[in-house]
Amino acid sequence: MQLPPSREKLVESTMDTYYDILGVPQSASQAELQKAYRERALQCHPDRLANKAGSDEEFKRLQEAWRVLQDPAKR
Repeated sequence: MQLPPSREKLVESTMDTYYDILGVPQSASQAELQKAYRERALQCHPDRLANKAGSDEEFKRLQEAWRVLQDPAKR
């Protein structure tokens, strides 16, 4: 069964780990996580990409990944 393109993208996006979203290995230090978050936030911030569809959703996923990974107990 083929999923519609919008659902297919949603299914694929939920398979990414928080590390994949930030683009860092699981062994990344706190400083590396912070640097990766700031770089990605600048790249996908909805205010900078107002015309790009999905930038808001991508930024929300990035924020969620950062909230989890910045806490050593949740990592």
